[in-house]
Amino acid sequence: MCLSSDFVIQNALGTLMSAMGCDLNRSMQHF
Repeated sequence: MCLSSDFVIQNALGTLMSAMGCDLNRSMQHF
């Protein structure tokens, strides 16, 4: 199961986007 890995990646991406304050965060949520 890649759920664990996916969760970690999403968390890292979310934190990074949040720090950057980019609107891409919403795009990632769609993904």
